[in-house]
Amino acid sequence: MPRERVYFLLIGLLLLLCVNSIAQRSDLVITGSVISAKPAGPLIKPPALKNGLPVRQETYFEVQLRLQFYNRGDVPLIVPTPRFFYGGKRMQFFEIPSSDSRLVASSDEWGHSGGKELTKSLMKLMEHTEPPGYYFTIIDPGSTYEITDLVRVKSGYKVETLPNSDKRGRDLEIAIPEHSYFKVRYSLFLKDKTATSNNPADAQRRWKRFGKLLLNADGEFFLETEIIINKLPD
Repeated sequence: MPRERVYFLLIGLLLLLCVNSIAQRSDLVITGSVISAKPAGPLIKPPALKNGLPVRQETYFEVQLRLQFYNRGDVPLIVPTPRFFYGGKRMQFFEIPSSDSRLVASSDEWGHSGGKELTKSLMKLMEHTEPPGYYFTIIDPGSTYEITDLVRVKSGYKVETLPNSDKRGRDLEIAIPEHSYFKVRYSLFLKDKTATSNNPADAQRRWKRFGKLLLNADGEFFLETEIIINKLPD
C-alpha cells in the first residue's frame, strides 16, 4: 500500500476517533467514593442451634456511596437523583482503573422491584410543570451537586467473619471487595409511545425554562459514574 494512502487512512481514523469522543462526551460527570460496605439480610433464629444465636437467612451487601455530580457544560442541567432510580441500579466491576477496561462482573440492585405501579407514579412526575425537587436537581454550569446513595447487591463482595469478644453475640461480619474498581449505572425506561403528556421528552420540553433535562440518545433516563475505587476509607 502506498505511503500516502496509509497516511490518509491514519488521519481519517484519528478524525473518526475524535468525532466519536466528542459525540460521547457528556456535560455531566459523576465521580464518587465508598463510605461503607457491609453484609446485610434478614436474621432468623434456628431452634436447633445450641447457642441460640441468629443466622442470616439470606445475605446481600449494602454499599453506601458519596457521589458528586458536576456540570461541565454551558447550560443548567436537570438531573434525576439516585432516589429516582428505584430498582434501576447496576454495579459493574473492573480490575483496571480505565473507562475502556474489561468488565469482569456485574450485579443489579437486589430486593427492589419497581413494578407497574411505581412506573406509573414516576411517569406521572413527567406531567409536573416543573422538576419535582425530591427526584430531580438542577445543576448550574460549573457547579457540583453532592448526594449519598445506598446500593444493595448480591455479588461483588464476600463475607469475612471475625470472633466477637462478646461470647453471647454473633460473629462479626465484614464485607471484602472482590474487585478493585466499579461503576454504577442508573437506568429507567419510562417512554410510553401511546402517551401524550408524560414521556421524558415531553417533560424535557415542558421544563426547558429551568434547564436541560438530561436524557440519553433514546430519550430515556440513563446515568453512569466514572470509575470508583472499591476501597473503604481508612
